[in-house]
Amino acid sequence: MSIDWSAGQVVTLRQGDTATLGELDDTQLYGVFLYNSAMSDGDAEVTVTWSNDPRHEPVTVTVPGTTQDQGPAVVRFLSGGDAAYISVAVGQDNPRAQVTAFICSVKLPIDGGGLHNQQLPDNGKAQRFQRLTRFYCVPAARWYSTTIRSDVDEFTCIRFTESFAQVTVVNKISDPAHRIQGIGEAEKMFTIETSGGATFQSKLEGDGAQQVWINADSVQDSEAATLVLQRL
Repeated sequence: MSIDWSAGQVVTLRQGDTATLGELDDTQLYGVFLYNSAMSDGDAEVTVTWSNDPRHEPVTVTVPGTTQDQGPAVVRFLSGGDAAYISVAVGQDNPRAQVTAFICSVKLPIDGGGLHNQQLPDNGKAQRFQRLTRFYCVPAARWYSTTIRSDVDEFTCIRFTESFAQVTVVNKISDPAHRIQGIGEAEKMFTIETSGGATFQSKLEGDGAQQVWINADSVQDSEAATLVLQRL
């Protein structure tokens, strides 16, 4: 089945399904989020196609199997600067596969697209994540501090600006690079920052453009996590 993915919305892909976002903004960075939702521990193989240029081959991504749909997201970043489109497919050789997928950027998904989409206040009050929570904010031209906190190992949050992403992992115990990667130009358009403890603090400078924070973790890892944005 072919799925129109023009809104970047949450979709469920099964054997033979393909979701396609056909028009990209050449200034934007996009994140494709993939969750194995098959309720079993079998891995799912998906193919990400992003260009008609023969030099840019499709990429095969393994989304590890989990028990009872409890695993974290596998994320692949792509840039509108070199990607012509984004197409994610589950092949015919994956009869038991089921993958929940969506696209995140400063503009997607449109109208939330099935995510918990809410404005992030800059008043220093902790905001709780749920699974698939997308916080958005338009920081003014001033400095802010952010704090991400979770008592669960390897809670992951990704902050998007127009053309860059900051990946934050707290309580790190392994290298997150095996599940969070870039394709093409996007290989150099994100950073991964980690903390060995339960809290990660950083500063950001606003410029009047929208920024987005989204969790890339399972239900049980997200429910106790919080995000704080504070004006300085």
